[in-house]
Amino acid sequence: MIIHNGHYISNVVVSTAFGHDGAGLFPYTLFSAAHAQVIGVARETHTTSLTKSATRFNRLGNFRPKNPFTWWRYVKKIPGSATGMWNNYALTNDGVGVIARQIRESRYQGNQPIPNYFPEFDKGEGIAIEEAVDTVYIYWEVLEDMFWAVEFSYSCPNSGEKIEKNIGHAAKCTRIIRDRFPWLYIIIKGSIVHPWEFWQEQEWAGANCFHGVNSVPIGLAFPDGDNPLGNIEDGAVSGGPVKEKVLAYNAQLGKRFSLPKIFGCGVENVDDVRKYYDIGAYAVSICSLAIRDPNETEKIFREFNE
Repeated sequence: MIIHNGHYISNVVVSTAFGHDGAGLFPYTLFSAAHAQVIGVARETHTTSLTKSATRFNRLGNFRPKNPFTWWRYVKKIPGSATGMWNNYALTNDGVGVIARQIRESRYQGNQPIPNYFPEFDKGEGIAIEEAVDTVYIYWEVLEDMFWAVEFSYSCPNSGEKIEKNIGHAAKCTRIIRDRFPWLYIIIKGSIVHPWEFWQEQEWAGANCFHGVNSVPIGLAFPDGDNPLGNIEDGAVSGGPVKEKVLAYNAQLGKRFSLPKIFGCGVENVDDVRKYYDIGAYAVSICSLAIRDPNETEKIFREFNE
């Protein structure tokens, strides 16, 4: 567990799979009773939810909210895997101004969301950082005492940016947020494509916690021409198919840096949670499992969070 100034992050957290407000991921909230049930167990066990990434202003990616069928086009199960998923969701969201109010309502319902924010460096470093600062002020104004932590995602493989090259921009952004908001608990979500320099720069910039790694770009997940999704070349893979690859990367991250760490990706059962604790996790994140196997997810919540 991670504790900061009287607040805490649960032993097992959900990353992105409960949506932008931690109250459920559309369209599963419409079609899946099991999804609704696992959200209820998360609420009962005070499970932290790291939300799906927001941007400062609304952004329309591949997914169209008024056309749920686009979800099934850009989010797919990996054939032959019980928990594997592919997504090319591309950051569709309503913007921080809307999402902050949704998170407030979700907190009133008893959920435990921590907002996740994606700085859009393709707008230019100055604009991206200015929008990041504005975002923190908005969350603070809307959530008041409920806002104590934020996750900055520098890792989205579906953003269209070269995330492996955002080391300098990301470090400057974190440093400015740290200077402006010294009380804020800053979680940095990185990618398997980031070199160790990325994490080192984030530690020096004032990050409180590292979160690695949520998913793997599809070309890295299936590098030998054995892509079970055929000719799909974009997007990212999460769940069982990338478990060993991410476990190895996170093990090195655990050895190299002393900051508290949230490790995840590929968790399929209670034993996998323990594997991440064995390599230095302070908390373990699950994502695809909450969609593919809600029953096992409930067991994990009760085992580690209750």
